[in-house]
Amino acid sequence: MNRLQESYRSMYLVVERFIEASDPTVLALMPNFDSEFQEFKDAMLAINVASEQQIYNRTGVRAEKVLFQGELADVCVTLSSRVRAYAHDIGDINLFRRFDRQRSLIMNMSDTLCRDYCQQVHDETTVLLPLLTTYLVTTGELDDLQRAIDKFWEWVSKPRNSISERRVSTTNLAEAFAVCADKMTSMDIHMRMLETSHPELYMNYIYRRKLVTPSYRKLSLRGVVQGGLGELLSGVTVKIGTLNVETITTDKGYFEFKSLPPGVYMASYELEGYETQSQPVAIVANERRDVKIELTEENRERNAS
Repeated sequence: MNRLQESYRSMYLVVERFIEASDPTVLALMPNFDSEFQEFKDAMLAINVASEQQIYNRTGVRAEKVLFQGELADVCVTLSSRVRAYAHDIGDINLFRRFDRQRSLIMNMSDTLCRDYCQQVHDETTVLLPLLTTYLVTTGELDDLQRAIDKFWEWVSKPRNSISERRVSTTNLAEAFAVCADKMTSMDIHMRMLETSHPELYMNYIYRRKLVTPSYRKLSLRGVVQGGLGELLSGVTVKIGTLNVETITTDKGYFEFKSLPPGVYMASYELEGYETQSQPVAIVANERRDVKIELTEENRERNAS
């Protein structure tokens, strides 16, 4: 989602909250307004889904692949260190060098080289297995290594696939924004019906309808707070003590901070009737961090005592 879309999305959210909080008997004076507003909300939901898909495709798939690579490196190093010791004991310098790879080197290999090296370790160790019994090498460990290789190789292609998925989500995002814009135009036309009969509501709608153009303030942290049953929690106080900043979640459970300096901070979440929660959050320059927080209700028996 680009900055202009973020700006439109913020404006749409403000308008949506205002209409939902308005007197339904007044809104009922506008024919077909309710159906237009419902389609607007459906498009807003589609924007949320597409945005979440973009975030996951950007970071989630890559993070999972790195996790599987780390698991593969751990298993591979365990076996290769034993073969390395065997090679040292028999004076086989070539074998020693082939198996002399630290975990960090394996992690820094390209995907294909990482897979090829680990497969080499597996295949050569399998051939040498009868000679490695005193070095505690077992067929079970070789099977574990092969499974780790196969799992990693399965995920190697997923970041590339996620590029195509991200393009689809980008298209879906654009289509949802187009629907919102169309429905907003229709709602504008209906709202003009209230300009003289209900001027206060009409003017409040117009004020919220204005687009705030993107500025140089970067949205650093955005999140949503929910309860144990998935209900969105409003009125939650969100604090970052070391930066002396705080905010309160909206009626939809959302909060955000702009222009936070890079670093790792402890954020706290407080709401009466719920246990206060604190979690570290890493702020990176020129990137937005999205978090989801779940609060647990306080034990009533403990409160009563």
